[in-house]
Amino acid sequence: MIHSIEATKILDTTVGYLLGGNEQANLFKDTKMLQRLQDISNLPDKKKESLITNIDYFIKAAKINIMGLSIFNIANGISWTDQEHFYLTQKEDKYELIIDYLNSANIENLKNDISRLKTFQTIRNSNNKQEIEDYIMNEIEGFNDREDGYSAYLAGAQDKSASIHYNIEHDIISLIHPNISTLGKFIIEPNELIGLASQMIEIISMKDTLKFGEN
Repeated sequence: MIHSIEATKILDTTVGYLLGGNEQANLFKDTKMLQRLQDISNLPDKKKESLITNIDYFIKAAKINIMGLSIFNIANGISWTDQEHFYLTQKEDKYELIIDYLNSANIENLKNDISRLKTFQTIRNSNNKQEIEDYIMNEIEGFNDREDGYSAYLAGAQDKSASIHYNIEHDIISLIHPNISTLGKFIIEPNELIGLASQMIEIISMKDTLKFGEN
């Protein structure tokens, strides 16, 4: 069985307040919010505990949104199976590659990608093209000749899902699927990608502590 929660419903309630979208002073003027709180309060203890725990972890994932792009910007919601496998459902077709990347990675891979991206961004910030080229040739896997110029693999999977590449001619970082060229590419800044990967780590971590209520 697949379960899901729409991101917009989460954002419209508790997370919306914690992200600063509404003033705390207006909380008690919001009758819909008060009704939600009352409905939660009236639930049986076991179901109430399960729901509150779920909300707590969605809040935790949302609060780490330090960067400009949040998972809630690109995903309609977060779904999970009875085996506690989490995955995002994309909000728009243009986010297909980034959603594919996040859904395919595990915590270890995401942490490794974050480390690689931070290291590369430090080199890139030098604005020294020769230093960037030397790093790509000596520290990672060199360049590949693509239709839009030479690009270097930075992180991500290299076979069945989207990977992260740097085009040195245009100085852009993008997600590219190795096997589905029709998906094109998704251009993204490293800090935004690091932020999304960090949020996905928090979501995947839910399975160790999240309490699933009975239907």
